[in-house]
Amino acid sequence: MFKVQQLSLLTAATAMVLLPYPAFAQARPDSRGDYYSWGGSWIVAINSGSLNCRSGPGTNYRIITRFPKASYLATASELEGNPIEQDRQGRPWVRIKWAGTSTYPCFVRANMSFIGSMDGFDGNQSNCINREIRKGRSFPDAAFDCVD
Repeated sequence: MFKVQQLSLLTAATAMVLLPYPAFAQARPDSRGDYYSWGGSWIVAINSGSLNCRSGPGTNYRIITRFPKASYLATASELEGNPIEQDRQGRPWVRIKWAGTSTYPCFVRANMSFIGSMDGFDGNQSNCINREIRKGRSFPDAAFDCVD
């Protein structure tokens, strides 16, 4: 048993060294671009306009606030564990902190068309991604080009 645990730790440590950090730690979307695994920080990755943040997980909830393109968003995970909730159609929405408070969160659609996971990127990479999204690039393209 000890050797199996030791091997698992060695495998995990080797993976951390050999794999690029964002590929190892980042929330990953499924084939439709939906995020079902949580991340702690996100960036608004829409092409134009602003991203609606709603009072609940779904378009049937009222809009509480809007976030402009390339805004950084923090997950309100400390409230109730996993911040990802699904609407009636099974689409994921992520609970977001806003206005400096975690007591009144709002929800944004957890899909690559709207947000991108910033977990695992360092400060320089985050700044590069932010600049590229502001220029109109998609989150996946910006993230790919900004990681050395």
